[in-house]
Amino acid sequence: MAQVHEGLAQLMKDLAPIAKEHSTGVSYKFRSIDAVFNELHKVLADNGLWLQPRVLDDWQINMIPGKDNRQVSQALFRVEVFACAGDGSEHSLGVGLAQSHDYGDKAAYQAQQNAVKYVLIEAFAIPTDEPDMDSQEAVEVETPVREDLEPTPAEWLAVSVEAFGLWTPDEKREAYTEAMNHLEYERLSSAKRAKKVFDRMSISYYAARPEAKPF
Repeated sequence: MAQVHEGLAQLMKDLAPIAKEHSTGVSYKFRSIDAVFNELHKVLADNGLWLQPRVLDDWQINMIPGKDNRQVSQALFRVEVFACAGDGSEHSLGVGLAQSHDYGDKAAYQAQQNAVKYVLIEAFAIPTDEPDMDSQEAVEVETPVREDLEPTPAEWLAVSVEAFGLWTPDEKREAYTEAMNHLEYERLSSAKRAKKVFDRMSISYYAARPEAKPF
């Protein structure tokens, strides 16, 4: 067995969970690239391994419209991450999609870091050490009768169309960019991604104009 394979097998035994955390300005919990690297650094070194990311495509940097007529840098390419050992053996941990948006010059660097992070999380099946919701017993509760019923998909679609039509072109571009960033790493079909982006734009519109929301 090559040294890299022995090291990876031991690394999986030594690796501790990495919990998801909140970050300023973000409404959801996630594992940062720093948290992943901080946990992996010593474990990799103890097992005689290091990482070697390789960009597979030409660096694709596009300039797209942003807020207040500012240009946003959009980076898009693929990164393959290899684990390497002292005997010259190496093993591919997988390929990640590098994608990011930035008003400055950091889009490419952020994209590469994000791609590497998600490859490592998936390759090593890094746990969060959070409770498994599927393992909890289901408790039957009486569902109260609600007068404020949730809108049907057709009603919500109509609201989304109305909100989209009321925005200015600049507002549409800004909301679209924000929605795409939020869904950046979700694996969705084109149709599902389009619907989620559209719905998220509608949510953003009515969040700023609660008096206009029909339900």
